[in-house]
Amino acid sequence: MDIELKDIGTRNWVKTWLALRCFKDAILPFMKDQCAKQYLKDISYIKHLSGSKAYTCNLCKVDELKPPKKKKTNKVCPDNGSCGYLCDRIIDVHVKNAPNWSNTNSEFWSDDTRGPWERIKCFIHTPGYKEKKDISEADITAFVQICTSNELLKTAFGTDLECLEKVRDIRNGMCHSGSMAVSGNDFLTYVRLIEKALKLTIFDGYPSANEELNKLHTLEHDNGKVTIEDEMTAREETIEAIREVKKMLEQQVSTDLFKKEIANLKTNEDEHIRLLEQRFIYIEKHLLTLQEDHTKNKTRLEEHKKIVSNIQKGIAAQHTTINEIAVDAKKILGHSEQIPQILAVVNQLFEKSLQSPTPITVQVPDSKLVVNVNISQGETLVSDVLVKSMNGVRQGVPITVLQQRLQTVVDELFKGGVDLIDVKNECMALYIRFANFNSWLEFLSKYLTGIIAKAFLPVQEHLRTYLGFEDLELKVDVYEEDFEKCVQSILYQLAPTMLTVCGQDGERNDKTHTIDQLSLYVSPGRPVESYVTQGYVLTDEDLTYPNKLLIRGIPLYNTEIHIAKYMLATTGYIMEQGSMTFHTRDPTVALATFKENIDINKVIRTCTARPLDNAELLFSPVPMTRNVYITHLPADLDTETIKSYFDSQSKNSVLEVNMKEDRVSCIVIFRNTAIVDILLRLTHTIAGRHIEVYRYFPCIERSETAILTSAVYEQTTVCVSRPRNEEMDVLDSQNYAG
Repeated sequence: MDIELKDIGTRNWVKTWLALRCFKDAILPFMKDQCAKQYLKDISYIKHLSGSKAYTCNLCKVDELKPPKKKKTNKVCPDNGSCGYLCDRIIDVHVKNAPNWSNTNSEFWSDDTRGPWERIKCFIHTPGYKEKKDISEADITAFVQICTSNELLKTAFGTDLECLEKVRDIRNGMCHSGSMAVSGNDFLTYVRLIEKALKLTIFDGYPSANEELNKLHTLEHDNGKVTIEDEMTAREETIEAIREVKKMLEQQVSTDLFKKEIANLKTNEDEHIRLLEQRFIYIEKHLLTLQEDHTKNKTRLEEHKKIVSNIQKGIAAQHTTINEIAVDAKKILGHSEQIPQILAVVNQLFEKSLQSPTPITVQVPDSKLVVNVNISQGETLVSDVLVKSMNGVRQGVPITVLQQRLQTVVDELFKGGVDLIDVKNECMALYIRFANFNSWLEFLSKYLTGIIAKAFLPVQEHLRTYLGFEDLELKVDVYEEDFEKCVQSILYQLAPTMLTVCGQDGERNDKTHTIDQLSLYVSPGRPVESYVTQGYVLTDEDLTYPNKLLIRGIPLYNTEIHIAKYMLATTGYIMEQGSMTFHTRDPTVALATFKENIDINKVIRTCTARPLDNAELLFSPVPMTRNVYITHLPADLDTETIKSYFDSQSKNSVLEVNMKEDRVSCIVIFRNTAIVDILLRLTHTIAGRHIEVYRYFPCIERSETAILTSAVYEQTTVCVSRPRNEEMDVLDSQNYAG
């Protein structure tokens, strides 16, 4: 709700929480960086100590582990004692040699993504961090505890550590205070202490510190809006912070003093919940007021019924067009029979991987379920109320009837390893985290069989009781791109246990299943080393794409349909419809993708014998690209910052960064093609902005927004790809075989 807060004390209280959020956001990149650096040093150390070439153990439980310095009754890590050495290393770095093992999942210590965070969690003495999977879920108190408990960080900060402790004291004071109002003088004191902490020299070189200092300056001079929405978010964060402090106090020896402190915290928690309830009731009353206004306006407009009727017809037509465009922009995962077929194949590969001598723990990427609102008017308002109500449910306090309906949905759907981690205003986007592969598979099964859609029907029926919302319809969707992202990631993770690419004789016998533009194909193959876990070695055969051709000398009057029919008649190869992409500056050059792998010698031989309209077409293989096209960059970013970011993502594999004239896009060149494939399946953020990364082909000076994933099992190669043709120059609706 974009309504400004009027009460000065409450306004200052909310602004203090906003300032604390600025501090956390400012130091988060620093903490991530330090976390990664210490982890890499420790892994290098234990590899030298254990004699292992790589640290891969994912079996050891920390409570069963026998560090080399510990008693002999515990288990020894099967990876030459690597986990034990890391355990000792953590103990040595802890200021009191007493890490909090209850916060860590030692099975993930060897994981390049989770490992740094799982290691650093041992330095947090507040309990409850075992289930937190990313450092961004930590709060200020956790960051300060890491810096005070970790000998390396404590030494690096020196006496400056006092500045961080003062910021933590502000946060704790806000939790313990029953006032829930802050005076102007206290607010200025808090802001200046936070500013002083962010100006420490240790944060130099981290742009986030300067960005958040600018936000603090705006808060200090009261130049920005402070709304009811900000207040609600602050109260939700306060409730979470109070619960963290309670957990820590409950670990202490039970005394009257601690009992009184816990009782005081519970009282504050109850008060914040009560105030949140008031705000939710206020939102619903505001909604009813808007509905009443709508009814009055509708009555007055009845006098001009004929005119309004014509206008409504025009609006309805536009609304239909907008909905059609929206569906095209975000393709919805359909209920085709082939979707279960794809899931069955992926599940079979997963089950086979469990039989491997070194089973892989598959981590499914976070996904989302979108509740789209279809209504003649008021769509934004309904979406806003749904999101606010669902966020209230996530705090564990269903208050209104709508929230009770949503609570039932949460109880039914988000269980058994399926967690609701965020709710955003994208209609209503429910962001989901899956504990494992099976929980993802079960969730998709519920979606495809209509169980999830059925769960939202009581919510829809309740909203229809509101005046003006009688025609409301909730449509629950999983987008195709989110499904594809999950499948891609799973196949990449399974790739080390499925090592084949092509047949012994070099021939292929592909089978393809296509769902709209999402395809899965299988082909027999020969064993090779997987680049997912080992160094990627290019051979002569691997240097080019097996199903792509670069065609030169195309007559200007020939379109894609002409070339496709010519290739089919001459060579027997079928071109992927809509795949032909022309050179940026030379209309006689194009890149084409075929449905099967092609024999370049056969193409040259047959096309030379039977030329196209007396034109001399030249054919050549398409080299596997080491280039990516980056767009949506912040306008003031320099090439060094871009290089530094992608070096951190690819182990210093960037060779060159070429900035485009528009300053918001560039081309990055890497050492090998494997890096490109891996980067395309990740999400990237630079300087707080989400950027887009596409494969780039120098031979046509264009990017391809397709993402190709392949994984291999025994004699089968499984690939998932989505061809997108936003940059295609020639469109023709005719059928190639017609």
